[in-house]
Amino acid sequence: MTEVKRNTVRTLIADAMPKIDCFEAFILLAHILDKPKEYLIAHDDDELSDTTVMTFDMFVSMRLDGMPVPYLTGHQDFFGRYFAVDPNVLIPQPDTEVLIEQSLNGDARATENSRHGYGKWLYSHYDGQRMPWFTCNSHRFF
Repeated sequence: MTEVKRNTVRTLIADAMPKIDCFEAFILLAHILDKPKEYLIAHDDDELSDTTVMTFDMFVSMRLDGMPVPYLTGHQDFFGRYFAVDPNVLIPQPDTEVLIEQSLNGDARATENSRHGYGKWLYSHYDGQRMPWFTCNSHRFF
């Protein structure tokens, strides 16, 4: 008789999916294991330690309570760069990336709007060489 593995990547993701988004489950488990998401797909039958399972369950529970995934992992990708985030900072949003793209393409409205948005600090750090005039909180960054 074949032994059924209970604590595998596949079963943890499947158990989490009714509660949280599949992509979020992959991100959380990959973070806990310190592996890329592709690793999880290639090793979906690997058995995981009890500590990993407990940590993953805790992260899923925290996500269900409304904690954003970037706060759980401690970082957020923004324009191909990773920024450290925690509950004390705002999470970079995809809409801010759109504003930056429009600004870099010369859309004056997008430039003005992004100066007043919460993404202005990230904006100033994204391309300070091409936009040395950009300021945040009345302080020049460059």
